[in-house]
Amino acid sequence: MTVSMKENASHFITIGILTIPTSIIGTMGSLLTLYLLSRLSRQNFATNALIINLCVATFLLCGTSSFYDAFTMITGQEGPSRICCVVFAFLHFLWLSVSAHSHAAIAIHRLIAVLSSDCTMCLLHTKSVATSLVIYTWLVPFLVLVFPLVPVSGEYGFSQVASRCSIMSVKSPEYTYVLKLMNSFVPLAVMTVCYLIICAVVIRSKTKFNLDDQAIRGQGARGIRLMRLKAEFRVTRIAFITCAWFIICYIPSAIHGLIATKVSEMQSAFAQFLILMTWIGCATTPIVYTLLSTEMRQVAHSEWKNLRDKINHHAHRNSIHILVDGPSKPSAVFIIGNVPPRKGHSCSGLCHKSRGGVHLSPINHALVKSNSPTTQNHNLSMA
Repeated sequence: MTVSMKENASHFITIGILTIPTSIIGTMGSLLTLYLLSRLSRQNFATNALIINLCVATFLLCGTSSFYDAFTMITGQEGPSRICCVVFAFLHFLWLSVSAHSHAAIAIHRLIAVLSSDCTMCLLHTKSVATSLVIYTWLVPFLVLVFPLVPVSGEYGFSQVASRCSIMSVKSPEYTYVLKLMNSFVPLAVMTVCYLIICAVVIRSKTKFNLDDQAIRGQGARGIRLMRLKAEFRVTRIAFITCAWFIICYIPSAIHGLIATKVSEMQSAFAQFLILMTWIGCATTPIVYTLLSTEMRQVAHSEWKNLRDKINHHAHRNSIHILVDGPSKPSAVFIIGNVPPRKGHSCSGLCHKSRGGVHLSPINHALVKSNSPTTQNHNLSMA
């Protein structure tokens, strides 16, 4: 083994090790965001549906294929079998492309939402638009990446150069350009064009937003449209910052993929490091969105407060049980619910009502038991 091969192997091992915490962060962050979105109201269906779609793609990428890529980079082997390698190579490119196109879909929807704040285009801002955009984010990458699965078109497999499962070869030069354009250029171009148009609308409407909300509401129907436009701009600002963070992590790999002419250049250690940057962008995007959204932060704070109250309540009940009954006296218990005393047991002076029922102390429980008819007869017979 030459010195260069040893250096590349050490680079791949380093990238593989860094991939593991990135995958964990992406998996947990996407699950947390999905949970918080499930606690929100269903009013903003279109926006929430696209964010959920992005989180699902992030979870699939970070929760499965990224761990498999980390394994292959660290061990230098294709995994259990060639079939697994082919499947995970296809899924890696599919979910990575879905993440990129999801940001493009969010940009398209934000543009439609801003423009449809005017009544003349309100029909465009519907659930059918969001559904169509979600279908686009999955259908287009699938159609582009399915061709290497056919032997006559290309081949997925384990690349010794990249030390992971990837696209080994493509038979058609035209398909190579289509692959680069659809995975790199098209999502970036769509995001750039949409947000430039939105920025132009913001600049044109900037003087209108210098008024406070009360002054805008006093303008009647025009004020209602302005309030709706301000609300859409607030959501768009969060989407833009999230998209900008993804572009910062994604564009180096995209540019390198466009200018690379050889397979060895596209699968070198430097290219894999750029891909790791893309993974970091995908993994942290749901977390960035959660931190930027005021509504998401409020839901997270409320859920954390509820969880903390439940933990404190459970600890408080356990401490009362230990202090009153003692750890070695399981016979004394709290009777939860409106349960009356057993027949023959009187609570007069022997027990007190507790929350939701009756509580017998160990001593009074013994007194009640000793004063019961059955116990008295047993004592007489023993005498």
